[in-house]
Amino acid sequence: LGLFPQVQERCDYDLVTPLALLFYSAVLCAPHFPPGSDLLLKAASIYHSFLTWPVPYCDTFRELL
Repeated sequence: LGLFPQVQERCDYDLVTPLALLFYSAVLCAPHFPPGSDLLLKAASIYHSFLTWPVPYCDTFRELL
């Protein structure tokens, strides 16, 4: 999740979709999240901020949310 703010600040469109899909795949493969982990809440917050980006980038995050 640490790279998303940098990508967003630089408006680096080429990295948005690969990073989102990479994180999504990692979450799907995670055997479990510790109780009290706020990782998914942080991800949702970051993903939500990308909904204002132009199509097709916002579409990727809309689907992942």
